[in-house]
Amino acid sequence: MGQARETRRQVRGAQVHGHRAAGSRVLVAARALARAGTLAGLISAGFVACHDKDETAPKVSADDEKRRDADSLASALEADDALDRLLKQADDLSSKGSDTAAAALLDDKAQGAATVALARAEALEAKTAWGKEHKDRLVKLIGDRKAEVPRYAAALRSGDFEARLDVLQKQVEQEKRALDLANEIRAAKGG
Repeated sequence: MGQARETRRQVRGAQVHGHRAAGSRVLVAARALARAGTLAGLISAGFVACHDKDETAPKVSADDEKRRDADSLASALEADDALDRLLKQADDLSSKGSDTAAAALLDDKAQGAATVALARAEALEAKTAWGKEHKDRLVKLIGDRKAEVPRYAAALRSGDFEARLDVLQKQVEQEKRALDLANEIRAAKGG
């Protein structure tokens, strides 16, 4: 250790052509480079670690986002299916001559199912343009169905054939929209 200090003192104190020894400048430069290298190494390691971290994080493709939107839409569409089943039950009761029971079913259960279905559709958080467009269509469809439930119940109570026919025609149109939407969602899910 003593020899190393003495060697460093000799190099620092040496003069070459009126300048400090080249060895002295080399040591100072070496120390500066070592510090800079250590700093650069730390920065590089940090960058690589951050860069590697980003690469290992799962990247979601546009197709995956669309499938996720389709899954969410399919879930909300199930609530609309529950409403559709109640409307079908009301149709069956009416066809058997139980218009009062059909109207009561619409008032007691179908209106609540429509409210639940609409809330689920409105709560969806679509990530893609495709998902947002289909969400808007689903919300519109369920909103239209919900608006028709009281009209259907009133038509059943009134016994007015024209009013029933009008409501049933609207239900057929809504059912076609629901089927188209369900097929598009199923296709986006990959099945």
